[in-house]
Amino acid sequence: MIKTTYFRRLLTVALLVCYSLSMGAQEAEQIIEHDGNKYIIHVDRLNPDPEMTLLDVLHICPELMSTDGKTLTADYLLCVDEITLNIDYEPLLNQINACDLSAVTVFVYGNVNNAMDGVTGYIDLQFKEGKGLTGKLGINGSTYGNGQLYANVANRGDNVTVRALAQTNLQYGKAESLAGTTVTSRNGVENAMLLVDWQITDDDLLKFKLSQGYGEQKDRMQNIEDESMLSRQRWGELVATYERNLNEQGAGLYFEAGMNYTSDDLEIIKNRTASPWWIAEASFPLMKQALTVTIGYEGGYVNDWYQDINREQYLYNDLYVLLDYKKGPWTINLGDRFRHNTFWNRQYDKSDEGLWSHNRNDHALIASVGYHKGRHSVQGVFNRSFFNPVVSNFIDYLAESSSQYNSDYKTQYAWRSELRYTYQTERLVVTGSATHTLLTDLPTPNQSLTGLGASVTWNKGPLRLTGGANVYHQHLEIEELTNDDTFFTLKFAPTLLLGNGFRLSSVLLFNSKKDLLEQRAHLYASVKVNKDLGKRCNVFADFHDIAGQPETTSTLALMQSYKNRALTIGLAYYPWR
Repeated sequence: MIKTTYFRRLLTVALLVCYSLSMGAQEAEQIIEHDGNKYIIHVDRLNPDPEMTLLDVLHICPELMSTDGKTLTADYLLCVDEITLNIDYEPLLNQINACDLSAVTVFVYGNVNNAMDGVTGYIDLQFKEGKGLTGKLGINGSTYGNGQLYANVANRGDNVTVRALAQTNLQYGKAESLAGTTVTSRNGVENAMLLVDWQITDDDLLKFKLSQGYGEQKDRMQNIEDESMLSRQRWGELVATYERNLNEQGAGLYFEAGMNYTSDDLEIIKNRTASPWWIAEASFPLMKQALTVTIGYEGGYVNDWYQDINREQYLYNDLYVLLDYKKGPWTINLGDRFRHNTFWNRQYDKSDEGLWSHNRNDHALIASVGYHKGRHSVQGVFNRSFFNPVVSNFIDYLAESSSQYNSDYKTQYAWRSELRYTYQTERLVVTGSATHTLLTDLPTPNQSLTGLGASVTWNKGPLRLTGGANVYHQHLEIEELTNDDTFFTLKFAPTLLLGNGFRLSSVLLFNSKKDLLEQRAHLYASVKVNKDLGKRCNVFADFHDIAGQPETTSTLALMQSYKNRALTIGLAYYPWR
């Protein structure tokens, strides 16, 4: 009888412990949160060390965001508060500290309430709130002739926050074609950006963004009479946004107006682009705040002018509706963007009696369902996006150096299906994804990419380990030519805090891709050591190597790289740490 009572009590205690643990797992804060066609990395819950960078955070993503360990792939844009950064990405990725960020949101492709290109994703940064003056100054140089200067200053007051960024990036690249032609390039970029957030009242927020930049690139092709080409680029952007909170239930208004300008001079060819846009949006909750309805209008004009060659113009007017439903463990998103687009092309209008001026109507669609319970999250998404064509989309290549223009104007769509899974604890995050993307109605009529990816990050005390693997199958059809390619990528990024201000980190990135642009497989590897010199200064040495240089048959398509076996030495100073 005593033994039976004892075991009953023991079983009761065990059940209570299991129940409390399960409730704790359910109530635990998510490090990665799924919402519609995006996922949010809550950086402050990663327990970042002081020298963990934005690029270190992106290594946690199932996608391979970088193939050279320095900058992003061409598939992603950087944003702050969903406003695109028209600035050189490389210094930002390696100089923005993770501990300054509250969250990083990753859109693998454009969203219904954000008129991004249908094949481009974007990464949105949200900085931490607070008060006071903070800043960082950085400088580095490498044995291969690259160098960077970087400054980031933020002054956060009661009502006004001002953030200023300025940077210079000098880069040397080298590539070799299959024909044996060596192409070298020196590229210098200077840019600056100013962000101002003004909390006018408790319910009114006004934001300004101003950025400008200048770049100069000189390419030299050896073995072809030592030809050289010089190109210069200038760009600028001005954006103003106003947000109005209507009530405590979350209803609000959003207005935005902006314009960007780019100028690109390449020898005798001059390209100018001016793009103003404007947005009006309203959101309001229904069904006891479980359902949020967002209704908006966006308009824009793109004027792309090539001196003495061509001029393309777009005028678009968009209406969009997005429904967000959250109740219990379920999240449901439904959205539609309707676009009326007008396209002009003056060069061909003169000869073809207006053949290249068109009006069309498009729909971008999204449907997603998410479920979160305890440590597990699952998200399924279907998306159809559109993107504006350019004249080159109407060119049919018949043979070498032979082409004709195709007057068949078709809508261009990117269809994407995606399934994501995340398991997370306080120290461990496991993510997986299965995606399929199909591009239709291009000169390449069918282009698809299917991928499986997984990433794991684990941290305990001074040690953090991040690794991942992806496998892809690409299908490409050009007239009667069919090309299938299966390739994979690997990444591994360990970090160890050694004490006494020392930090040791490493990155390994492998890409087996061969057939696209006839590139060879390559491996990027780096080892980096940081050392604190007091509370305000940190120095580092970064040695990297690239095994297998990217290669292309075109001497004009220069594959920028950092060459192999380069040592970078740098310093970061925090004036108001």
